[in-house]
Amino acid sequence: MKKILATAALMFCFAMPAEAAELFGIEFGAPASSYNISKEVLAEQGKMKMYKVVPPQPDAGFLGYALTAYDGKVVRITAFSRADYSDDGKDTRKLFTATVEKLTKLFGGPVLYDDGLATDSKLTAENQWKQSLLDSERIVQSKWVMENVKDGNELESVWLEGNAIPMEPDSATFLTLSARVKDFPLYEKKAAQEAQAR
Repeated sequence: MKKILATAALMFCFAMPAEAAELFGIEFGAPASSYNISKEVLAEQGKMKMYKVVPPQPDAGFLGYALTAYDGKVVRITAFSRADYSDDGKDTRKLFTATVEKLTKLFGGPVLYDDGLATDSKLTAENQWKQSLLDSERIVQSKWVMENVKDGNELESVWLEGNAIPMEPDSATFLTLSARVKDFPLYEKKAAQEAQAR
């Protein structure tokens, strides 16, 4: 499982214009420079760069946002929720359920939904929920794929995932929400080739 950081109540600022989709007021395929992005690049490979961003329509439930651009254009947006330090992951679980319901109303049923333990897991107690995520014995995820996406820079998929990360003095659980354009895998491939060519 990917280990990233940050949970809380979720109210999405989705707008779905005819030609392009927006998330948190950021339009996919638009110039990244149109938004309040950090001067510091968080990650870079070829023409692909990731920045912190303050979106035009932030959600109170999310503390952090990242914008990924390829050749200066927005190709992915990721939001991070607040860390939940409880053993039973109550806030993370509540947020996951509420978010799945909200996204299902927007996009229909998810193509992928997992919220359970591995069959051989012994971490079945309520107070072991966090530990089961830490030990990769639990999967909490849901994915939506947009239908009839024609343009490579249109919103193509949304991925919601429960994560856990070891921290001192206590580990934490949280959710990440990531949305990307149809051609994102192509941009990743190009970026890797560009990095190798240097």
